[in-house]
Amino acid sequence: MQNYIGKMLNKRYNMLEIIGTGGMAVVYKAYDMAENKYVAVKILKEEFLTDDELRQRFRMESEAVTMLSHKNIVAVTDVGIHPNIEYFVMDLIDGVTLKQYMKESGQLPIDTALYFTKQILSALEHAHSRNIIHRDVKPHNIMILRDGTVKVMDFGIARFASRQNTLTQNTFGSVHYISPEQARGETTDGRADVYSVGVMLYEMLTGTVPFDGNTAVSVAIQHINSTPQPPGQIRGDIPASLEKLILKAMSGNKNKRYASAGKMLEDIQRFEADPDCVIDYDRHEREKEIEATRKMARIPSAAPVSKPAAGPAARGAARNKPGARPARGARPRNYEEEYDDYPRKRSALLPIFAGLIASAVFICGVMLILSRLTDLFGNVSTPDLVEVPALVSMDYDVARETYKDRFEIRKGNLVPSDESPEGTIMEQDPRANTKVSPNSVITVTVSSGPKTDNMIKLTDLEYRQAEILLSRYNNTLRIESIGEYNDDVAEGYVIYTDPPEGTPLYNNDKVIIYYSIGKERKMTKVPSVVGELLAVAERRLEEAELGIDDVIPEDSDLEIGTVTYQNIDPGEEVEEGTKLILHVSNGKLINTGPDPYDPNTGQGGQGGQGGTGDPDSQKSKTVTVIMPASPDEFRLRIMQNGIVVYDETHTNKDDDFEFVLYGNKLASILKLIDDYTVSENIIDFDSTGNQEI
Repeated sequence: MQNYIGKMLNKRYNMLEIIGTGGMAVVYKAYDMAENKYVAVKILKEEFLTDDELRQRFRMESEAVTMLSHKNIVAVTDVGIHPNIEYFVMDLIDGVTLKQYMKESGQLPIDTALYFTKQILSALEHAHSRNIIHRDVKPHNIMILRDGTVKVMDFGIARFASRQNTLTQNTFGSVHYISPEQARGETTDGRADVYSVGVMLYEMLTGTVPFDGNTAVSVAIQHINSTPQPPGQIRGDIPASLEKLILKAMSGNKNKRYASAGKMLEDIQRFEADPDCVIDYDRHEREKEIEATRKMARIPSAAPVSKPAAGPAARGAARNKPGARPARGARPRNYEEEYDDYPRKRSALLPIFAGLIASAVFICGVMLILSRLTDLFGNVSTPDLVEVPALVSMDYDVARETYKDRFEIRKGNLVPSDESPEGTIMEQDPRANTKVSPNSVITVTVSSGPKTDNMIKLTDLEYRQAEILLSRYNNTLRIESIGEYNDDVAEGYVIYTDPPEGTPLYNNDKVIIYYSIGKERKMTKVPSVVGELLAVAERRLEEAELGIDDVIPEDSDLEIGTVTYQNIDPGEEVEEGTKLILHVSNGKLINTGPDPYDPNTGQGGQGGQGGTGDPDSQKSKTVTVIMPASPDEFRLRIMQNGIVVYDETHTNKDDDFEFVLYGNKLASILKLIDDYTVSENIIDFDSTGNQEI
């Protein structure tokens, strides 16, 4: 067995430790790098990888299980299908198995046992409604969470686990819960799961399984031929109605059992509402079935057998007679011996079969002699027989035309085939070289050509879900998924497929699913903008696909609007779209005159951007903003030397806005709607007169 601990599975699952091992698979605890959570990964054992049929059934079942969605079923989130590994990924459950819970708790209170059972039945009813039968329901596959929630596990393995018909020590844990039809190797349905639930409820209430033994074979035979001890005889507080409910679920005849998990759930709910309710089941039904089976199995002897005396001594002798049937309800002393009785009984029939064969040989000999005599004396005339030609691989129309005078060639089934061209004969009945009468009918199976489907729509699906859907649609397809950067499609979702939707598909065609891995991370180098005016710095950053996050005024002796600091060093590689924080000089340290920002000497928040020493030398401009007729609301922003000196919201109902700007540089007045500039006006201090905008 390959150990995956420490390895990365599918570039996604970091395998951490083994948390469980079963007959078919090994379960690992892993960390899902894509979802940032712990998961359980169940990997099919290597020895089963060479069995193509088993692998195909594993794939089909595990894919089907991903479609189950129920609060009491452990969710399967991913399926891995690769040449050297088969696995599926489940939610990691923090809890204990029902088997561990019972071992620690002993007999469970009735309400607790029913609380667990109702959740199990609800999960099975959901699965059965989707034609998924568990077939391995047992306490080992039931998880109990800390809050009492039940989770049913191991759908998927169960369906093909039944393929191992031999009862060995490896099946010992499961054989205590299998239905009689499973023990006999018969076809099973949802009622087999109901039987197993009945056994588990029996065990939860009594603390013991109904049938036990030293080997798996002995336990299996008891499921077929024995009657369980009524649970009320083991635990006195079990009501008669609940006992009938359990025994009905465990009926040896599946037709007398609950027809579905939902029907059993209904009776449990009736019992909870009224413990004295009537459960429609004869508690002795199983004993009657076994007795009837034994009577049918007896082979009458050739000579009449005298009846034993009716006295007590005779009856006692009969009970002590070797091979006598045990008393009703008692268990045989050695079930393996009883199992071995079957081959011995079958061997007793061999003389009968030998006699039948001898009779058949004799009859055939007589017929052969009569045939010879007929040929000699010419009493019977038979038509000459003709030989059937070999039609396989011939074109159907050509074959009909070629042999139309000797045979009637009739088309039977049309079967799709990748190997045989359309119209080619694939099978014939009677076979070639068989002797038949002239003009006999030859029925042929004809190829309809390669199986074709049309490519289905997969866009808008998560790509792993798309893989499962496509493989269920046509399980011969070779499916590959490729990730691509995409700005419009959410990460993990299908962008497009090759071939596209609607294209004809043939068996074994290759389909590529292209899915989004998110926006492409493009990198760029940060330019140096320290010492540049803010407008220049902004333009250089835009050229590098960068932006400005915030501008912070800073006391400096540099010219007003000059960048004094950038928070990301020049030359550093960052993702495109990154925004920088810039510090910009407000010129205060070069101003020896009054501060224009001081309300006593300047224009406060609306004033010029630093003086040159003499406020009289500063130029000024009176600006009047005319309120527009539309839009109803806009934002007015005034920038001087790259610094925002005014930023307020106005409506078209406001009065016209007038203010005075001081300075000797250009100023910008912008009108914005939702941060988009709809108009921009430049104020030139060298021009004369006031200005309206």
